[in-house]
Amino acid sequence: MDLNSMKLLVVDSEEIYRDIISTCAQARDLKTKTAASMEEALILFNDWQPDLVSLEVLSPSGDGIELIKQLKEAANDRIIPIMVITFKSDDATMNACIKAGADDFLAKPFNEILFNTRLSTHLRNVLFSKESFQKNRDLIYFQSMIEREHRMAHQVLAHAMDRSEDDDVSVAVTRLAATSFNGDIALIKRRDDGALLLFIGDFTGHGLPASIGALPLTQAFFKAASEKSSISEIAKHFNSILIDILPDYMFCAAYLLLLKPNNV
Repeated sequence: MDLNSMKLLVVDSEEIYRDIISTCAQARDLKTKTAASMEEALILFNDWQPDLVSLEVLSPSGDGIELIKQLKEAANDRIIPIMVITFKSDDATMNACIKAGADDFLAKPFNEILFNTRLSTHLRNVLFSKESFQKNRDLIYFQSMIEREHRMAHQVLAHAMDRSEDDDVSVAVTRLAATSFNGDIALIKRRDDGALLLFIGDFTGHGLPASIGALPLTQAFFKAASEKSSISEIAKHFNSILIDILPDYMFCAAYLLLLKPNNV
């Protein structure tokens, strides 16, 4: 979004000032709509959802101070500056407007240069707020996607590691419960000849990126155990798998152990 797509709602019971303020805003490529009464202003505010409001608190149709409060309440979490432009420019009125939620105060007749300066400041603040809100939404979305990937990776690898013989009497394994895969993997398999094959590794990254390498290594590990492959053969095969599938900035640091009984 840029400044040219911003919308200004002009609330004033006098047509001449509705026209003057609208002309000044339109000269800056702002979209404008006008309201002559408090009731019309509330309807337009809710239906059109402007980015900025200029408001004359003196109105035969109601209390301008109360309208400020109603507009701020209707805005909810949206940042919509309210510029009070009024003939009633005494300190008491200005104080009441600010307390009600107004963001700026100009006395009529106003200076066009000063009006444009104030307008630009408020519009930049609104633009910054909208950009920050959008970036925050994007971050929340990406965070939710990362968490989803972590859960998927955890489920996939948990299923693959079900074949790991953690209950072997020769080895004690402690796995910390986690909702995401953090790159750590421990595999144990007792071979037919009684030898115990162990793989303890840590992949770079978390979630799905880490599971890219962990899943095929898990499958290769159990295949190597069934085929009674040597440590050097397993290491060579594992490296070949990782070189093929991992980008050059990812790796796995690991221990690969083969514990043999004395008679093997």
